[in-house]
Amino acid sequence: MKALRQRLCCVLLSLAGAASIAGAATYDEALEAFQRDDFAVARGLAEPLAQEGNREAQTLLGVLYWRGKGVGRNDGLAFLWFTKAAAQESAEALSYLGRMYEMGEGTAEDKQKAFEAFTRSAELGSASGKQHLGRAYHYGIGVRKDVVRARYWYEQADAQEFLGERRERTPSLIGPPAPLKLASECRPRTPPVATMRRLGVSTASGTLTFAVDRDGRVRGVTEQSVSDPELRYEAVAYFSDSLRSEQCLWDASSRGRRFVVPFRFNLTGW
Repeated sequence: MKALRQRLCCVLLSLAGAASIAGAATYDEALEAFQRDDFAVARGLAEPLAQEGNREAQTLLGVLYWRGKGVGRNDGLAFLWFTKAAAQESAEALSYLGRMYEMGEGTAEDKQKAFEAFTRSAELGSASGKQHLGRAYHYGIGVRKDVVRARYWYEQADAQEFLGERRERTPSLIGPPAPLKLASECRPRTPPVATMRRLGVSTASGTLTFAVDRDGRVRGVTEQSVSDPELRYEAVAYFSDSLRSEQCLWDASSRGRRFVVPFRFNLTGW
């Protein structure tokens, strides 16, 4: 539960900056109360704003009811407040709403609606929405299983998480990724032949970004540009595998850095 509370705090902190000017101070107070586990106060401060239509307060109120913090757990009211916030394109409310549809909490179980909510949440930029969308593709939640697309959305979420971690530690170090020519052992062994043939293309090119964290782990492989948008899933998934392979080694000078890599696929290879 402590880890869950920490994740919820991070999400709600990101919403604070989007609060309206008129209600920002009161919402900040509600958020601060939530963070210090004074949930009854958080609810009392958030509820009037939620009634007025503030989507950030609606999301916070939904969390309080869903987790039974400062009030008896009420999945129906949680679903109601998440739905109101989601109608205003709250990315985080959509992510929570997707989970409620997936688990049948506060509403009838509906995997298709869960998938749709995760998709919209991811499109709006929610890291949790991206993670849940990857999981949906991974396990076939409301959609046909697709390990390539699952890997793509997992990487999107990881990239956002890494940048958040780095920004929190050293804000001044956030900058554009450095260009890098990959060693052959770090490149995918084969191109995405089946998809390229389906699209009727013999070559595909673009650029990818990724980071190497302080522990030497590859993080957040994402596309920067791809010649055919449909190939972005395979490009990310293929490089995700190759960059993390045992043959692809990263020395100490690479750690804590972001890189941009050009690539070019041919039907016959590189």
